Amino acid sequence: MDVDRFRDERGYTLVETLVAMTIFVSVVMVMATALGNILLSSDTGRDRMATNIARSQIAALSGSGENAGGEKMVGDFKVEFSSVVNEKLQRITVRVVDTNGATSRKNTGIVLHKVVALK
Repeated sequence: MDVDRFRDERGYTLVETLVAMTIFVSVVMVMATALGNILLSSDTGRDRMATNIARSQIAALSGSGENAGGEKMVGDFKVEFSSVVNEKLQRITVRVVDTNGATSRKNTGIVLHKVVALK
């Protein structure tokens, strides 16, 4: 058998191939993690924005002592609110839904409740 014939052929060894595959898989994993974090932070940012809108609406209704309800649009967000007053308490409910369609909460929105003691 002619051993010199195999030495003259060009190609990669098994070790070189395994090292290249390890580097490639590592790079792909880092890129996939980064992309996942970008997508997650986008949804988280919109959730934070919806929460801030709900808190603003609660602050506007707090202590008014009036029954109120309705809905309005704030940018891409639909805000539904209600304020129910009895003798001593005011119960405020605000629901904010992302109408953009790309929401992590599957269009259920963010719901905040607050109970205020009236003087």
